Amino acid sequence: MKRILFILSMSFYVSQAVYAQKISYTVDDYSSKLSPVKISIGVGVDANAYAGVLAEGAIGKKLGYNACYRREVYSFSNKELIDNKSEIKSGNYLEASVDFFLLDKMKKNKKLKITTSKNAYSEKYFIARVPMRKQKGLHGGISFSNRMFYTDADTSADKIIELSNANGKFVPNNGKIYGSNSTNMFAFGGLVFKKIKKTTVHANGWKYYSHLARRFYIDALFGFSSLSDVTISNAKYKAKPAKSSPVGYRVGVEWDQMGVVTSIEFGMRPGVQYLTPSFNYFNLNFSFNIYGTDKKYAMRNKK
Repeated sequence: MKRILFILSMSFYVSQAVYAQKISYTVDDYSSKLSPVKISIGVGVDANAYAGVLAEGAIGKKLGYNACYRREVYSFSNKELIDNKSEIKSGNYLEASVDFFLLDKMKKNKKLKITTSKNAYSEKYFIARVPMRKQKGLHGGISFSNRMFYTDADTSADKIIELSNANGKFVPNNGKIYGSNSTNMFAFGGLVFKKIKKTTVHANGWKYYSHLARRFYIDALFGFSSLSDVTISNAKYKAKPAKSSPVGYRVGVEWDQMGVVTSIEFGMRPGVQYLTPSFNYFNLNFSFNIYGTDKKYAMRNKK
């Protein structure tokens, strides 16, 4: 029985044939022809789900810019359990940043797999040697946002947000949730690293496009946040974080594949701090170019 299974598995493996080909080709490199204006729409998740718009582009060879606006479209909090519903606001996020590249090098002869045909049983491909542009530099900008923080009997006990007035501290009863809107502003600065591989490979009368880019950044954050008052039984209570920090950090990476961008970012923003040490947020974003893609810009400006 084992021998039969072995023979069947080997037959399946052999049937998934992959053929490397030797093909003559030429390469057009567009890694230096980056669009000065790209507009994208996107969606993402962190503590809530949001949608937004992104504007970015290249200014010459040394500068790049990025500006985004996102608005909360869905909250994962159960708003039916919130006592002060009239004070709940949707979250917003606005950011603008600039990349200043100090090093800009072109690496030649990087491997690129070009698949010429593929089906369920076989794949044919060849390896092309193409240029790849590498940039290293400084990154900085500003950010403004607002979002809701909620407190109940559990979070009050954990000392994340505290409510108080002239009569002293208020501890929520079990089953009661109260929300406070935080206003946050911070400046950031750090390092940015970028790899760009934007080429067109010509082979056997076909064009194979590979327009890829990866951007990695790490920033130090400096800023502040404030919390709005909370109304409980017609009485106003001041909300303040039990633990707050004016500094933070973030790490992010973006993958751009033909105008479809996936990005991940995490870190610790200034302001309200959670119980998790040195960490208070995680973002996953997807955006799609709708204007000014690098590919179209390169095609219009090729010599």
